Amino acid sequence: TPVESIILDPFMGSGTTLIAAIRTGRRAIGLEIDERHFRTAVERVKRELAQPMLPVMTPQKVEQQDLIA
Repeated sequence: TPVESIILDPFMGSGTTLIAAIRTGRRAIGLEIDERHFRTAVERVKRELAQPMLPVMTPQKVEQQDLIA
């Protein structure tokens, strides 16, 4: 997805998708019905946000002719 995208994870579990979104410079919304999983995800995301941010690598634009062998 483009960097300006917002990622929606309606079944976030332990928050892995949210962490991947953070690491790739995207915003994310996570939903979780299980309170235990929700608390785990919140703690993981808090730890991730406390880390120094690495520069976000954006993929180069791939032209159609680059995909044709």
